[in-house]
Amino acid sequence: ARSVYPAMPGYFVVVATFRIWLALAASSAASGTSDEHLLRRELDAEARKAFSGHEKPGHRRVKVHISAAGDSSQSFDELEQGTSHGASGAVSDGSRTGLLAASNSSLGRHRTKPGHGSSRKRKTHHAKKDTAFNVVFLLVVLAALAGIFAWHWQNLHRKSESTAEEVSREGDAAEEQEQEREEVSRQGDAAEEQEQERVPAAAGMEDKPGMCDSSFSEDSAILGLKLLAIIFLAMCFSRFLVRHILRLDHGDANYNIWLFLRQDLHKVVLDITLLFVLGRLAAPSPLPLDSPAFAAVVFVSSLLPTAVDQFSFMQHSVSLYSVRCQWTATTWVAVALIAVAVLPLVALHILHFVKTPLRQQLRFAAEMSFLICIFVLPRAAEPSFHMHHWYTMWLLAHTCCFPTLWSRGLQAFLIGGYVNGVAMFGRDPVLMCQAAFDLASNMQCPSFAKCMHQDTGELTFMPPNPYNCEAGDYAL
Repeated sequence: ARSVYPAMPGYFVVVATFRIWLALAASSAASGTSDEHLLRRELDAEARKAFSGHEKPGHRRVKVHISAAGDSSQSFDELEQGTSHGASGAVSDGSRTGLLAASNSSLGRHRTKPGHGSSRKRKTHHAKKDTAFNVVFLLVVLAALAGIFAWHWQNLHRKSESTAEEVSREGDAAEEQEQEREEVSRQGDAAEEQEQERVPAAAGMEDKPGMCDSSFSEDSAILGLKLLAIIFLAMCFSRFLVRHILRLDHGDANYNIWLFLRQDLHKVVLDITLLFVLGRLAAPSPLPLDSPAFAAVVFVSSLLPTAVDQFSFMQHSVSLYSVRCQWTATTWVAVALIAVAVLPLVALHILHFVKTPLRQQLRFAAEMSFLICIFVLPRAAEPSFHMHHWYTMWLLAHTCCFPTLWSRGLQAFLIGGYVNGVAMFGRDPVLMCQAAFDLASNMQCPSFAKCMHQDTGELTFMPPNPYNCEAGDYAL
């Protein structure tokens, strides 16, 4: 090195090598703590100062040991102008070595211990950085949903304009055909009788498809299979993106495809089948089920619960125990803002319901009563009742069954929330640990006998108490 750079100090190459090593170490997988990072930055600054003034008499090169564990409170060789009485501390086998010139006073500043005030500042910095990422992630998801609806609305507008032009052209053609028909009718009674026989026959042929058409036709079955395909693909998409690409801390890390196939696959199929029937997903709508916009809304909406859950004040469940004992003031404010944002859509559904014929109103009321009596009331009185977001989104999706763009769009959004719940946590039972307790005790599982009460010899389950905030056996 000195033969290449004869006019420069000998330690220049060492300093350059040390800086390159720092860059490589920083790009490795968390090889050091933040304290070590600050130490390296300050040592690098000292090296630049030393190089700018060249090596002065009395200064000597010092061996600096930085352990792989990142402990910055290690001993360094002290430097003085004429005398050196430094002692180096013990260094682990995995330590890395660098050479640079530094002063004794500057090295004294690096003897920081873990938990110093600077670490608190770094934690605050990382917290702000994570909050900014969470906000950006949430805004991107919301912007994507808004873009999808705007794009689909523009397509509908173009189609309506083209349809209006076609209707006007067909009207002109119909007038011409009517004039020709009148001319043919004047030619004689025989031609008129033939025309009368032909028209009813054609009308009868046109009525047959309408008479045979029903909600459970072959086309409806194909639409149902398409809906299942969209949901399964959205589950794979959201799980892979959140857990493996973005690496966000959301969901059950132990949940996998084999648990899904064993425990939840048939339940998801039954859920979607009932939603397909009562949610009128096969009915014509400005947002058809097999349209790209519907699938895009489901896919993007499957990420929104994850984006919301990244905020600490939203990491609470919806249960009587959690609401009374765990929700913070910020959680209540956030829920209130969400409720205000949803109120316009609720008002639109109520107005549309009032304008529908009485027969359809009675049918809708009967269907909602069926859902509540079967899926809500038998378990709502239990203290362990836990409204998972897959459960909440699935129930609400049944109410968005009107043939409008905003109703079908909200239904697709809620289906995306259902997808997120199952993909991230699994289709957990609404009663949580109480459901597991009932199954294991009724089946008399041998491994479950270890939970037998020592005094009575009976299996016991302690439900949560929302009034004195005792968790009991509630799964937090």
